[in-house]
Amino acid sequence: MPTPTTISTNVRDALATALSSVAASVYSEPPETVIPPACIIVPDQPYLESEFIGNASVRVKINFVVTAAVAYYSNAGALDNLEDRKSTRLNSSHRL
Repeated sequence: MPTPTTISTNVRDALATALSSVAASVYSEPPETVIPPACIIVPDQPYLESEFIGNASVRVKINFVVTAAVAYYSNAGALDNLEDRKSTRLNSSHRL
């Protein structure tokens, strides 16, 4: 029998770790104050989707929204930073 898991430890924290390579701050829960550049992970709707496999197994799909926050400055360096982070995230694929 598989070991019981928690969404916080085995999914949110793992996703936060994967995103930490492309953002300075990663929050696995919404923080009181966001310090950019950052990624914030929050539940999406529907949060959990169950799929039954036969009579004994259940597979659960967990839906999240990942929001990227960057400092907004009106200069070429800030624009380059935003575009670089966006392209890095789009080109990185992490499977949990």
